[in-house]
Amino acid sequence: MKRCHTTFHGPGVTISEGTVLTADAPVVKAFPDMFEEASAQSERSAPVAFGPGGVEVATARPGEMRNVTPPKSAAKKSATKKG
Repeated sequence: MKRCHTTFHGPGVTISEGTVLTADAPVVKAFPDMFEEASAQSERSAPVAFGPGGVEVATARPGEMRNVTPPKSAAKKSATKKG
């Protein structure tokens, strides 16, 4: 079994990071450098915010505020417009 170590787009196919396929799958044979043994321990860090089903969480849930600071250039522009 082979596991895709990063999401990639091939001709007519997109394979997501973590997808496990058999070693004889056509896409594994076509892109062997994109796969590693499924039992191999990955040294890459996982994305930080993942919710149910492995979907990245990019917005706040209802009633929750995100702790995001705007870039300094955006903060200066909004302060100028208010004044």
